[in-house]
Amino acid sequence: DVELQHAFAPTSSTRLVWGGGARLDRFSSTYYLNSTEPVEFRQQNLFANLEWRPTAKWVLNAGGMLERNSFTGTYWSPRVAANYHWQPGHTLRLIASRATHTPTIFEAKSDIRLSTSWTPASCATLKAFGLITSCAFPSVRSAYHQDDLRSETIDSRELGYLWELPGGHLDFKYSYDRLGDLLETYRPAGKSWQEYRNEGNAQIRAVEMQWQQRVASNTRIHLALAASRISGFNSERSGAYAESAASHSRSMLLAHDFDHRWTGSLAYYAVGRLTVQGDGDLQTPYERVDARLAYRFRDGAYQGEVAFIVQNLFDKPYQEVYYENLIGRRSYVNLRLEF
Repeated sequence: DVELQHAFAPTSSTRLVWGGGARLDRFSSTYYLNSTEPVEFRQQNLFANLEWRPTAKWVLNAGGMLERNSFTGTYWSPRVAANYHWQPGHTLRLIASRATHTPTIFEAKSDIRLSTSWTPASCATLKAFGLITSCAFPSVRSAYHQDDLRSETIDSRELGYLWELPGGHLDFKYSYDRLGDLLETYRPAGKSWQEYRNEGNAQIRAVEMQWQQRVASNTRIHLALAASRISGFNSERSGAYAESAASHSRSMLLAHDFDHRWTGSLAYYAVGRLTVQGDGDLQTPYERVDARLAYRFRDGAYQGEVAFIVQNLFDKPYQEVYYENLIGRRSYVNLRLEF
């Protein structure tokens, strides 16, 4: 994976960054790819972004990336953004962009074939009675690929407002995302295997709010709220996208520095009902409180931190992915060392 990047200021009111990259991946798997030969994935890209400040109140950005890969071909991903500082401490922003997601090696090249055979003793006995002529069973294909897959796409629009407060800021955002060519598992009629096809689409509408505030010289608070609505088409599981993310979520973090070495925090999370995609189960709403106490240290050329963390402080079991996967209180120590 190689990438080159160059940033400079063409004029006093503009800044430009541009560059390119290339990547090569090789995969080998007799089981998943039904081959002893490696499969290659090649990717090349060129990108650029220009920032322009025509006046003190406006900041404009325009850029994009041109990408070519050996699985799905060539794609163009543009992005434009405008920030308007209409009053001191008040900023409106508008962003439009497109991005793509290339199929994984399994989605693009899978070829799983299952086979078995008799034991040597059983095979010899059955052959002696003329019941079989071969010890091997015919292989059964369980997963295959399509050679004409396309990259998944997402077109995003965002409208935001930033209010800078004394010691903090408040950020509101409305976003609309349109996802296309989503990869879905599909079982062809009369076949034993599953394969991926670009048959899904979805639309996501969301509103978010974040408030960060320093309430004292050594105490900070962060509050976040989000609500979303998802609709779309899923060829295999009608309506599954609608509950693929929680319709409501909220979180709060309270952090305090006791001195230059000791720091602590309490975090609260609440997540609404959702259905985990793939083979996951319906996840019921849950709330969780985490606590963290940390000690920062320095010894010559070394510095680091020791932290004691308790997740789900009040031991209220909640479900993750599967019904039987209940998460209770968990405690652990984390050491970070820098040198």
